[in-house]
Amino acid sequence: MKNFKLYFFAVVLFSSTGAYAQDPIECLTGSEAGTVTQFIDAYKKVENGMYKNIFDMKVNMDGEGKIAVYYEKGEPKILKLSYKNKGGEVTKTITFEELAQGKELIYENKDIPGKAIVLSKGEPFNSGDDFKFKLGYRSAVRPDKLSNVNLSFDSTYASPKVAANGKEFRKMVLSPGVSFLSWDGTFKKVEFQP
Repeated sequence: MKNFKLYFFAVVLFSSTGAYAQDPIECLTGSEAGTVTQFIDAYKKVENGMYKNIFDMKVNMDGEGKIAVYYEKGEPKILKLSYKNKGGEVTKTITFEELAQGKELIYENKDIPGKAIVLSKGEPFNSGDDFKFKLGYRSAVRPDKLSNVNLSFDSTYASPKVAANGKEFRKMVLSPGVSFLSWDGTFKKVEFQP
């Protein structure tokens, strides 16, 4: 049990920083691994409950996800992309501070490497509760080319809203480019649904 307590502390420390390179569950056997797995599942549910869903995302013929924001004292602090398809689940986060510094939230599909979807700051990035973003989606490969859509985010904690080109939406649907019955690495169309 002493080893479990030490391991419990290590999981909390490293899972919040992403510092471990190996799946820590592989280091345990028997009931310890089951208990730690249950703890990690419970931790993920609590962490997900701390985020407000801003909009849903669907990629036709592939998978679904969502963009959510973590608030601290009513202020948006972290933006999170969660996406799930037949290849598994991907979660990416970026702080609003990192976005303000010019860093980007990037989604890459391992089948066709490169920036498939990019979320970056717009200009001006922040004005009170309002934020401007630029959503880029790959519209050509070799060389890669991104098509862009301007998004605005009203971060009011009680009722956050997001709009594309001035029109509020709750779901973004991407239509992938298809070549020889498989994804060609591009997106041909993006729709924003209320």
